[in-house]
Order: sequence, then C-alpha cells, then structure tokens
Amino acid sequence: MKKLVLSMALLAGLTFVSCNKDDDGGNCLTCEIEGESEQVCPNGDGFVEGTEMTPEEFVDAYCDNGNPDENTNCVTCASYTIQGQTMPAQEVCEDADGNAVVNGQSMPVTYDQYIQTAEMMTTCD
Repeated sequence: MKKLVLSMALLAGLTFVSCNKDDDGGNCLTCEIEGESEQVCPNGDGFVEGTEMTPEEFVDAYCDNGNPDENTNCVTCASYTIQGQTMPAQEVCEDADGNAVVNGQSMPVTYDQYIQTAEMMTTCD
C-alpha cells in the first residue's frame, strides 16, 4: 500500500513539474515588415519556430523595427556599372551571426565574403 501511495505521489509530482505554459505571449515581440505587424514568439526551446534564433535575434535580422544599433559594422558600397547595367549604392551591415544584411535584407553569405566580392566591382566605405 505504501508503494502505491508513493507511486501516486511521484506521478502527481512529475505531472506538475512536466507541465509547461503554452502561452508565451509575455515573451513575444512585434515584427514589422513593410507596414505589416506579426507576433514573433519562442517555442518550448526558446527559439522562433523553424529557426535557431531567439525572438530578439529574429527581429533584429528580419524585421524593419530591428534595433539599428545592433548593426554597428555598416558600410556603403558605391554604385557601379556592369555589362551596361548600373547597380545602385548599397548599405551593407553585419548581423549578429556574421552574415551580410544588404539594404535591410539578410543574405546567406558572411559579411566579409560579401564585402570582398563587392569590392571587386566597387568601393565600400
């Protein structure tokens, strides 16, 4: 009988400890992209669903309302002409992961690689 009571108490304790709060509303951030607002919330492991980024990292990387102070390593690459087509000047920043952010768009290449390639065609200051 003691084992049954102890087992029930242990099971009740595990149930209480294993339950987590499904509503992460307190940890959500607002992401504004081209005038549209969306909530960015962490899942059970603290990351935005489908990414390995916290809501703060996601907002800084992909949203218009990201903190511009996070991108401290920014340069402007001058416009240039290639094969008769003029490419406009671009602002290139480094995000928290070391990737290039070109005119607010995150790129799948590191900041250093992007600058090195861009400087083959123009100057970046």
